[in-house]
Amino acid sequence: MKVRRLAMAITVIAVLLSTTTTTVAFSQEQEVDGVTEVAGSGGPATLGIPGEPVFTTEGTDVSGRFTTTTTGELSFDVTGCHMTWSGITTTCRTAGSPLNNTVNFTGTFHMITANNKPAMLLTLNPYTMSGPFYNPSEIKGSVIGTITFPACNVGSTEMRISFIGGGSQEDKLYTGVNYFPTVNTEGNSAVEASWTTNLILKSPTAMKMTCQ
Repeated sequence: MKVRRLAMAITVIAVLLSTTTTTVAFSQEQEVDGVTEVAGSGGPATLGIPGEPVFTTEGTDVSGRFTTTTTGELSFDVTGCHMTWSGITTTCRTAGSPLNNTVNFTGTFHMITANNKPAMLLTLNPYTMSGPFYNPSEIKGSVIGTITFPACNVGSTEMRISFIGGGSQEDKLYTGVNYFPTVNTEGNSAVEASWTTNLILKSPTAMKMTCQ
């Protein structure tokens, strides 16, 4: 009888632990309702590693869509790209970009909670930037940005996301894993980088973020 009661108690504890784990995982996501297509813009941006190289851009056009209430995809058309290395500043671009100082890249996103704040986890599809006087640099990895507007459970046609870098990304931790972009210059190993910029995404219909 004691063995049977012990087995039942273990079963109950296992079920409770399983339920708790599921709840914690679910609470890490933010659901956004009422939106599919988005478009917007971004201000000046800096992508760099401690030391050099440092990539700076002047502006960004963004387009994309939500594929579910928590995930989606974005495309970036960036202008005014410059790279500084060893005191030399020159233009940078991606293959196929229309001008010698424009960059095109894409990524997927996941609406999450990071550092107890609503956030976006942006995973970059790897892309390579090149320019005069330096070897091509591959950019990849993920980056977390904080949702600064709208507030939770408030409908708006606009969403603002702030990515704060500066040596190291301000928010990196999500579900026990650190996320950050990397720069891999040809002939060297990948190095952790940081990305600083602000994005504004707009929707023709009001979107509402339900914070868990």
